[in-house]
Amino acid sequence: EKWCSFDKLEMTVMEALDLLNTFVDHGDATVDLPNIYHAFQTAERIREKHPDKDWLQLTGLIHDIGKIMGLYGQEQVR
Repeated sequence: EKWCSFDKLEMTVMEALDLLNTFVDHGDATVDLPNIYHAFQTAERIREKHPDKDWLQLTGLIHDIGKIMGLYGQEQVR
């Protein structure tokens, strides 16, 4: 209930993606890079395999954007 009320913050998608530069997903023990790297890698891999599906590339870019809630106190699952 706390995290589904949509009253924590308001920002653009670009601002949220920029915040991924400061977020490391501690739920993935094999990665110690900011989550933005994963977002770009996912979008790029989709672009290589599906160059005609820009909507799918965008989905790959933003699929983990909700993880920034970890910067505002949401617990990360390990």
